[in-house]
Amino acid sequence: MSKKVFFVISLIFIFCVPMSVVNAGEAVQAVVDKVVAAYGGSKLVNLKTITINSDEFSRWEGQGYYPGTDQPVFHKQILTLNPAELIGKNQVRFTSAGVDYNYGDVVSGDKSTNLSYSYGTYSENDEGGYYGALGPYIRGIDTLLAYELHRRKDTAKLLDPVNYRGQAHHQISFEFPESPPLILSVDERTGLINKMTRIIENTEYNLAYQYDNHVVTDGITYATQYAFINTNQLQTMVIDRSIEVNRAGKQDFAVDKFLVKAAEQMPVSEEPQQTRLADDYYHITVDDRNSSFIDAGDHIISIGSTAGFGDRWNVFKNIVPNKSLKYHVVTHHHSDHLEGIEDAFDAGAILVVPDTVVASVEALFEIKPADGKIMSISEMTRLGPVDIHLFSSNHAEKNAILYAREAKTLFQADHYGGEHIGAPSPASLNTVYLKQTIDALDLDLDYLVGPHSRKVHRWQDFVAAVNAYNNDCPESRAICQ
Repeated sequence: MSKKVFFVISLIFIFCVPMSVVNAGEAVQAVVDKVVAAYGGSKLVNLKTITINSDEFSRWEGQGYYPGTDQPVFHKQILTLNPAELIGKNQVRFTSAGVDYNYGDVVSGDKSTNLSYSYGTYSENDEGGYYGALGPYIRGIDTLLAYELHRRKDTAKLLDPVNYRGQAHHQISFEFPESPPLILSVDERTGLINKMTRIIENTEYNLAYQYDNHVVTDGITYATQYAFINTNQLQTMVIDRSIEVNRAGKQDFAVDKFLVKAAEQMPVSEEPQQTRLADDYYHITVDDRNSSFIDAGDHIISIGSTAGFGDRWNVFKNIVPNKSLKYHVVTHHHSDHLEGIEDAFDAGAILVVPDTVVASVEALFEIKPADGKIMSISEMTRLGPVDIHLFSSNHAEKNAILYAREAKTLFQADHYGGEHIGAPSPASLNTVYLKQTIDALDLDLDYLVGPHSRKVHRWQDFVAAVNAYNNDCPESRAICQ
């Protein structure tokens, strides 16, 4: 081959194929470099530890005290990370509407430990790890997105630029563990991340994360304000945020010494489970969800409307055949306790519903149920062998509990539960409210059960758990201050 021909072929190779790839690569790298520079340059890249302190506001959409009403929830978070070594500790404290709940995680690589400060315990978690447990929080912090973009720049792609809030922005996507790709909107002038989006394919969800009011501490840039928007609805807002850089020590990533290891949990059962508490009372578990069925002689009464109620009813029909389901009791308005209602309705049951929950139940049906198919109750109601009581707690305006008199068993939702083996399950503040209600009603009890646990809780264990409850948050802990 002549030198002239070789030269021409070389030019074709350089200018027709590689140059476009090189230019694209250079353009991506330029945006990555701009972001890294905006967030601290070498200080960001060589970050040892970072602690993010956030005061946040969230809304519980229809899951609050009143049905159909958003409840504001205020919480404080302290997130401490060693991002290079995938080590972190997270603490969250909710304090609003009578709730004071404090939990967290300690993670290292693919290992995770759950911390329950409210219960005073910790437990190993087979799932989670750095990105599984902490990824949702990392995505809410623009500084950490800049760090992760640099770490994963080989996966980065430039998308079409956009105008965001009147300013020209690059759009750059990159792969993030245990998540769809993240799309960053980067101010072309400053290199700051002002928005991140996640599109969950094959769902209705379009998640937007917005970052505002950027400041600099110890050479590291971060947004002091943040909003998380789920499909055009505000979910979480950071009211204030501050950071500490390269100050955390080994003790800041440890399980707190005052926590004790939680009792072993009952393993998830792959097969349906049944527990007969009395001649007329059965507690049925399928796929780790639970309902109770009471044989009232010529008909059946049920309670527990979590998803899959129809499967539990089918199991029970094989135990006690040829009896119709006459009544199904709904405990309260929260969505996870309404998912099985249509199964109960299809089985022919009359729905027994606290009066505050009627609208929530009717909204589930395209056609309003016929008169008499929903029984609204506002006071204690007796249905053969069971009494339905209503009480108020910080969980819901009206909670229904079912008391089976002969079985001396109480079915309650979300006020006590757990699958602990050989030890009482720990109490929460809701458990205290439930105990006060039981005492006021002067109920004679041997057992308590619920929709989130197949464990049958003995009355004496329930009392011991309430007596041991202590949710003091000492000011020596930063999150309690």
